[in-house]
Amino acid sequence: MHPMTGSMSNEIKAYVWWSVYVKTSNKRKLKSTHLPLITAALEGLEFDWQIEAEKEHHGLYRLINYQNVVGEKVEDIIVPVLRRAYRLHTDWRISGLEDLANGKLVHVIGRCDIRTPSHEPPSLESMVFEIERGRVLPMRPDGGWPVVDVPDQSSSPKSGQIVWPGPPDAGGQLLG
Repeated sequence: MHPMTGSMSNEIKAYVWWSVYVKTSNKRKLKSTHLPLITAALEGLEFDWQIEAEKEHHGLYRLINYQNVVGEKVEDIIVPVLRRAYRLHTDWRISGLEDLANGKLVHVIGRCDIRTPSHEPPSLESMVFEIERGRVLPMRPDGGWPVVDVPDQSSSPKSGQIVWPGPPDAGGQLLG
């Protein structure tokens, strides 16, 4: 830890993107019954949930949120996220865990499709999380989530990772 600033000199800054589908009768019940349980499982959310009603499937809501995480080692980032995910459900398919072995955080993604959703809150249908380097700022009024502090990724993206073009003079940023 740096004696003057209190920050870790070799800290890894990363963010987690959460996308959670919940089946419930209405938005009021989603907010009063389901959302507190999901928020507690994910602990430490610094942003409000972005809530979208699925137009084609009545009663299905998509919840989106981000978490910023900091750690000295890759496992300080990945392991707490896995604990949070497993609090919601235990049937995850996760790729990118080789990042734990090689000590370089590039991209970890987990997906959980629940075949028989519970009738008890939270009634989860499916979930996705992604972990990448960088830091997320609060959602802009236009609905975008700005990502900053993205390190230069000179290597090719992993399978399934999207390269979004940046401004003409900035090349591109690796974003989920």
